[in-house]
Amino acid sequence: MSFFSESEAFHIIAFAKDVYDVTGAGDTTTAAFALCEGIGLEDEKSAVFASICASCKVSHLGTYSPTRTEIVKVLKNLINFK
Repeated sequence: MSFFSESEAFHIIAFAKDVYDVTGAGDTTTAAFALCEGIGLEDEKSAVFASICASCKVSHLGTYSPTRTEIVKVLKNLINFK
């Protein structure tokens, strides 16, 4: 994912391991990013969270909304990875 604004630009890696269906991935990304921005999270953190949510979505067939449990599992794996 690439993010551009008047004051910054950055790129976020894809976190998906297995991609089965990208249907709705953009909607998931947009919704997650908007949620984070709505609570005042910084743009880069919002983009990382949105990418994580999209990676959870594409690992399922058809339209699918990532669960909190899935998202938390990915976040924990990232924290443990460092």
